[in-house]
Amino acid sequence: MKLTVKRFQNAPFSENGYVAINESDECVIIDPGGSYDDVLAYIKDRHCQPIAILLTHGHCDHVAGVGPLHENLQIPVYLHERDVVRMSFSLGTLFLPILLAAQIWWVVTGWN
Repeated sequence: MKLTVKRFQNAPFSENGYVAINESDECVIIDPGGSYDDVLAYIKDRHCQPIAILLTHGHCDHVAGVGPLHENLQIPVYLHERDVVRMSFSLGTLFLPILLAAQIWWVVTGWN
């Protein structure tokens, strides 16, 4: 399976976020940070279908763009339950934990 991965470097922490597109033009957004405008433009330019936002952990530099992306794309967001205190996308507000307990790796299989 061919996978195209675009890296986005997010200000102000220079954290890396990604959009991964498969051969069927479905994509996942990984750790969007603050680059949601760039991510949306890239997805639109590539004509791909976003299916999920994956978060490796809940640090602000990894999740800052989640609210606007979720509201715009209406796709599920996945974050380890130990990183979530409260997230409210309907209000456009993202509440983050003070102490983070988990970091995860995403392993995707059977994605066509």
